[in-house]
Amino acid sequence: MKEAELFKTGNVPKTVPHIIHGNQNNIFPTHTHGLAGVGLPELFIHAEAFGLVNNANIINGVFVYLCLNPAEWNRVAKRIPIEIDIPDSDLILCVRPVGVKFFGVTMSYSPNDIDCPTGFAQLYIKGEDHTTTDEYFRSQYEKYKHLKDADCDCALCEKGENQNGK
Repeated sequence: MKEAELFKTGNVPKTVPHIIHGNQNNIFPTHTHGLAGVGLPELFIHAEAFGLVNNANIINGVFVYLCLNPAEWNRVAKRIPIEIDIPDSDLILCVRPVGVKFFGVTMSYSPNDIDCPTGFAQLYIKGEDHTTTDEYFRSQYEKYKHLKDADCDCALCEKGENQNGK
């Protein structure tokens, strides 16, 4: 498979070890569950990066890229940051490890999921360093927390910290 095809809809192996959570109201980052089972950190990307569907495509593209590039897989598994050129664009996707207290993690994962043995990694576009701060994720939460989403199962709702009708 050509690298240019990695980040497009439908180009995911028939079975992947993860699921992707996200919601239309941008209340919490698009994120994975299940990558720890194959030795990778759970991945997340801020909700407004590319939109819900394209964020999922980016996450799946990163997984496929790592499958095809064992050295990069090992770097991510060892919590070493990497950069990936997004084909057919001028964008570079960064993968960086973050701690469990990072607000993007605490708003995405329930307390039961925080004890992840492989940790967490944030995906972000190189040059958009403002999206790598706790303040950014707090502002996103404040911006969208007023939205009602009966189907929301984000960590903030589970903790009773969100006003989504839960």
